[in-house]
Amino acid sequence: MLDHCIDNLKKKNSPLLDIFENKNTDSEAVGDLIKTLTYLVKYENKLVPHIFEKSAGFLRNLDKLASFVEYLYDYWRSFDRFIVNDSEGDRLDKRPYRTFNETIEQLTHLIRTVYRQIQENITGSHPNVYRQIPAGAEMSVISLPKKIAYPAEKYKSLNTIPVIRQMLIYPPLVIQQPMNKRTGHFKR
Repeated sequence: MLDHCIDNLKKKNSPLLDIFENKNTDSEAVGDLIKTLTYLVKYENKLVPHIFEKSAGFLRNLDKLASFVEYLYDYWRSFDRFIVNDSEGDRLDKRPYRTFNETIEQLTHLIRTVYRQIQENITGSHPNVYRQIPAGAEMSVISLPKKIAYPAEKYKSLNTIPVIRQMLIYPPLVIQQPMNKRTGHFKR
């Protein structure tokens, strides 16, 4: 996801790439950024260069790094995020709430927590208002193979394909299509 985000910033020739020395975004520099962000989850920005020397370059402009982290978070949230729980062999569909709770809720909590801790350790301040926006998956489904009595023998192989048993949607689920081919007008 980080590589994809950085490629998107390169296409825009974004000033957010100034967090990298000479805008060098090779795999080593991205790896150093990942390590820096990993340490920023637990430690304040002043301590990180003592733990990981290469982080000093990313921490030279804290405002720009905070803007980059904000952009990365919003970039992640701009995607349509779906989770398919293949519970074959575990039969999680008997207790779907447990499955949904263990996946979507924990993923959402993990993403928000990591984002908030990194931002707080970069800026050194705690926000007064926390946004409770969807950060994990917008929709999750439990799928299992199901025996269906197909009319012809040739369709029996379709019984190996998992079928959605339960679904959880976090409203508002807005899926924006890249293209709209509708024509005409709506009349009152």
